Amino acid sequence: MAVKDIAKKGVAQGTELARTRWQAFREESPYFQAKVGLVAAWIAVSIATLVLAPPEPVPFIVEQKAINFGLATKTTLIVFNQDGGDLDEAVVEVSGVTVDFDGKQTRGTWATKAIALPEGLKTTLATESFFDGKGISPGYQLDVDRVRILNDGDEVFAGPPQKPVNRR
Repeated sequence: MAVKDIAKKGVAQGTELARTRWQAFREESPYFQAKVGLVAAWIAVSIATLVLAPPEPVPFIVEQKAINFGLATKTTLIVFNQDGGDLDEAVVEVSGVTVDFDGKQTRGTWATKAIALPEGLKTTLATESFFDGKGISPGYQLDVDRVRILNDGDEVFAGPPQKPVNRR
């Protein structure tokens, strides 16, 4: 009960303080009231601008697609350089699981040779474009967990690819 009484007393004191401050503000000159109103409006517009500002675009969009390839499917990655600038010596590195023709799954990391990724264009990469440290490509079916895009050794993008919803 004591905490409840203290809380009620605090609310009553806060209400009384706000009421007296409001009364003192109302007794000030109209010029002062207008000035305070302009400052309050400026602060509100500034906060609204920060909250409602559009997010910056993602520099790269990487999408994984499965294409029908005879009786099987073939994995491709579509890299869209949306706002990353023209990259002349880009290396796309993928990590994931490849499935061989006999169903054997192998986890690994594969990378392309240096390629150009011009800004504003989509680049389609098939599994034959990727090689591991021994120079071996993954199988046609590749489930990519993570994509890294490197330019001159610097990482410019890292994340999972977007996987489209199957539309049948």
